[in-house]
Amino acid sequence: MGLEKEKEEIIELTEVLEEGPAFAAKKDLGEELPPNPGGKKDPLRPQASSDSLSALPDSSSRILKGAPARETENWAGREGVRLVERLAVDFIPRIVTEKLSSEVAKLKAETDALRARGEAFSRKLEEWFSSEGLKCLEQKAREEIPRVAAAALHPEIEALKKEIEKIQAQGEDLNRRTQSWLENEGKEILEKVARELFPQMAERVLHQEIERLKEESRAAENE
Repeated sequence: MGLEKEKEEIIELTEVLEEGPAFAAKKDLGEELPPNPGGKKDPLRPQASSDSLSALPDSSSRILKGAPARETENWAGREGVRLVERLAVDFIPRIVTEKLSSEVAKLKAETDALRARGEAFSRKLEEWFSSEGLKCLEQKAREEIPRVAAAALHPEIEALKKEIEKIQAQGEDLNRRTQSWLENEGKEILEKVARELFPQMAERVLHQEIERLKEESRAAENE
């Protein structure tokens, strides 16, 4: 009931603010006010008799007739503004809440639906991974890892093959050079070294053998 009463006050205030200047203009032109049924007291309708107004000069009559319009404007500039501000503070949040409540509820429902779908998808994904997904991934891994590894290691394997071929070529070249050296300068050098070293080596070996025999002979004599 209080809300309906405040709404009626706003409507009446709006009508007064809208009709006040027009009402004053009509009075300045000498138009008649609409009848006041029941003889109710109205702040916009002066209670003076028509005889008292007709007895006044034209300028005084216009001033008295324009007084209600000025009072309405003054009221609108003072109490009216404060009333409108108070009603705006009271009603605008309510109106906004009423208008947006349905949209907020709709967005909340959509958000809840999306959250529920996301949770359901997560559960299904976990179930799939724990059963078919794991087996499928293992099968894919067995099929793909060798191919991926071969593709990734192919450059390294090719580089190793080239290095091995290079080492083999160097070994073969070294063997050819060694054979050629042995057949020419190497043979002569080895023969010369043998002629120089073999007598010395033979003498040393024989000397050691002779000393060993002497030691054995002395040991036998002592026995």
